[in-house]
Amino acid sequence: MINKSKYNYKFQKENAKLIGKSLFKKGNFKEAINYFKEVQDYKQDWEVLHGLAWALLMENRFVESIEAFQNSTKLCKNWKSFQGLGWSLLKTNNCIESIRFLRRSLELKEDWNSYQGIGIAFFQLGNNSEAIMHLRKSISLKEAWLSYHFLGRALFNSRNFINAKEAFNNSISLYKQWRSYQGLGRSLLKLENYSGAIKAFDNSLNLKEHWRSYKGIGWALLKTNHYLESTSYFQKALDLKKDWVLFQNSKALKGEWNSKKNSGTILYDSLGKALLNMKEYSRAICAFESAISLDDRSSPKLTNTLYRQLSEAYYIRKQEM
Repeated sequence: MINKSKYNYKFQKENAKLIGKSLFKKGNFKEAINYFKEVQDYKQDWEVLHGLAWALLMENRFVESIEAFQNSTKLCKNWKSFQGLGWSLLKTNNCIESIRFLRRSLELKEDWNSYQGIGIAFFQLGNNSEAIMHLRKSISLKEAWLSYHFLGRALFNSRNFINAKEAFNNSISLYKQWRSYQGLGRSLLKLENYSGAIKAFDNSLNLKEHWRSYKGIGWALLKTNHYLESTSYFQKALDLKKDWVLFQNSKALKGEWNSKKNSGTILYDSLGKALLNMKEYSRAICAFESAISLDDRSSPKLTNTLYRQLSEAYYIRKQEM
């Protein structure tokens, strides 16, 4: 004799699983979570937990996705669950553990997404050589814009600017993302292709306004002796960075700052250089003084350069008075 209540439950469970999977494939992750949780309330099922975990990951609910993946892998050692766990840990900046579980996934099945995650994790840890190796392995299995993007960043950090430029171009050919344009612009700056750099930064700004892109254009203009134009771009960069001292007028620099000091130091140093070349000595002095006030002294060479430039600006202004 058939137990109808048990039969109805099994039917409802399988139906909820199918609907959850269908919603996930359609990108409706919130609704998928609801259906997967409906099943989970009654019985621990690794496939349900697996689907729930991926839906949570896609919704940026990383702590919850980590727990769901952990529970899923206890029930079944599935490579995709280990991969998802690795990515969830990566999203919470737990790079060491992320690498461990992504490698566990690779032991079960080779997949480009696991190599990509390991490459990004090593990049975040500052190990550019390992990042480059794993990202290139990922690309050999499948070309993805994110792999090329982080490959470009790792190559840039390794001062391999030619290959960084190529990686960023490949990333852009797959997906036009503002950070990739910005990375391309920075690479072209290092290669002294200033017109190309300006074009890349402009493309980045068309997608998203960001202070680094304005700073990049300012640097390209500074390097090509367009001093007045460069100051306007450094000004825009400073105006976007509210936590730095703002360049408010031609005579004074004032405001407040936070812990991200040396980025502000370099930006004010750039502005000071442009003003110095324009013979705007008082404004240059203000810029160099602001750069010094933000300097965290992590680079003795930069600190010495700032004081030398400040002294030079004071000396020239005194000679011309």
